[in-house]
Amino acid sequence: MNSLTKNWASIQQQLSQHRRKLDGEYLRLRDQEETKVAFAEGVAISKKHWIGRRPVNCEGKGCQYCDDYGEDTVTANVLQNVFTLTDEELKIFEGPPAVISELVKLSKDHDPSEWAFTVRRDGTGFDTRYSVRPYKKLTLEQKEKVANLELYDLDAEAGNDSPETADASEDEAPEDEASVTEDPLD
Repeated sequence: MNSLTKNWASIQQQLSQHRRKLDGEYLRLRDQEETKVAFAEGVAISKKHWIGRRPVNCEGKGCQYCDDYGEDTVTANVLQNVFTLTDEELKIFEGPPAVISELVKLSKDHDPSEWAFTVRRDGTGFDTRYSVRPYKKLTLEQKEKVANLELYDLDAEAGNDSPETADASEDEAPEDEASVTEDPLD
């Protein structure tokens, strides 16, 4: 294979990786819209800087934006694999940390492997709020579909290092400490 062909192959691979975004892999809700979902395995934290009205991925240690604007400009959202009951498609739900807090509370009485949930969006921009409430128990067929999904690699999607390659130095704060500011969408 000559160098031009290699370049084309490389570009084709890069485009196919980004095509999912263009094809609607993310669950998008408008103001006052809701949908029914089953939560699948896989969750990751997506850290971003908001430069003006534009989100930019935080690269962690050595991040140019942390150096330029300060680490307190980092916000965190949660990426979660979800199965939409209406379209029967795998999507990525990106929401504020409050959604996970709500799910933890709900899971005490509604096992997420047994239940479908309604996810609702209210507001726009920095005034956006998401709510989650139990919808109904999943059917056996729905549970099987969720169990057999080919899930998204959410750490890769968020730009996070994989656990095997992550450089966990002693001076970095653990994830459960408040090393990230609350999301303005929270």
